Amino acid sequence: MRSEVIHTSAATGYSAQAEEVLGQSSLHAEMEPLNRTVICRHKSPVVVAIDVTGSMGNWSKIIYDKLPMFYGQIMMQGYLEDPSICFLGVGDANSDEAPLQVGEFCQGAALDNWIAKLWLEGKGGGQNHETYELAGYFAAQKMIFDGATNKPFLFFTGDEGFYPCVLEEHIAEIVDESYAEGNVPSDALFRDLRDKFHVFLLHKPYFDAQINEVLRAKWEAVIGGEHILELTDAKSVIDVMLGAIAMVSGTRTIDQYMVDLDDRGQSSARKSQVAAALSGLSTGNTTLGSGPAAGGAAPAQTPAGDDEVAAMKAELAAAKKEIEMLRMRKELEAAKAEIARMKAGK
Repeated sequence: MRSEVIHTSAATGYSAQAEEVLGQSSLHAEMEPLNRTVICRHKSPVVVAIDVTGSMGNWSKIIYDKLPMFYGQIMMQGYLEDPSICFLGVGDANSDEAPLQVGEFCQGAALDNWIAKLWLEGKGGGQNHETYELAGYFAAQKMIFDGATNKPFLFFTGDEGFYPCVLEEHIAEIVDESYAEGNVPSDALFRDLRDKFHVFLLHKPYFDAQINEVLRAKWEAVIGGEHILELTDAKSVIDVMLGAIAMVSGTRTIDQYMVDLDDRGQSSARKSQVAAALSGLSTGNTTLGSGPAAGGAAPAQTPAGDDEVAAMKAELAAAKKEIEMLRMRKELEAAKAEIARMKAGK
């Protein structure tokens, strides 16, 4: 495992090593999700689903730099017994080449190798949504925990909303080519995810405050407000994840975790950011052993009512229309640029 001491650039917030290592230019073959099942045989699985679209900026690189501290602190502080971590890359299946990337569960130095395989595609559809629900479907349907004694954790990082359902075509094209059982409503999916995992959103605020409120409300409806961990600085993301794990596992209270931050030499400003993010989290309503830890059961295919189906279709149609408009706008801009170049060459 790399040293916890990382030299980062003041201008970018991440290291030259992160810039070099996270330089994939296409989907890595080992991160291909289609027709895969991921098995964890350790006691405490942790899944980190990283939004790799353009709006998330440098978060993936900063997470890479902080990774040694994440695993090292879990082990050193005893937040979890026998932890194993799996990375997912999340994009948008309506626009991206690699909307879902899936690693394997691993420990120690192997974590560096897996996160280095992430492709920071940097796209996203530009319609305030990414297909987080597709990553959730994979976690619910295609992850098996053989030997887990603690309820697994699932952390999403993201700034946008999820779509109202996991489309059958997305499941068949990206996750399981034999799938033909219809769309899966996202609210039903997240209910099943919460049975299987402690689910959290590490939330980067969306740039438009009004839209941000709407998107946050959608997440709150499916995972609970206390599980939305608000972040304004990407450098706090690992400290916040560690704090959530420590508090939910019952190994620390919020006050005790602040002492851990002191011991790590964190500033008062960082401590304030972390405390604010964790302020809604209570160990009283979330316990480590609750819910099935080892299941691999499919999420319930809860039938949606006619009104709900119509609303889903309308939202998806609007999103697809906006995607098409964005494509047309880009083509128009490219055509205008080409005309300008031709005129300049006369």
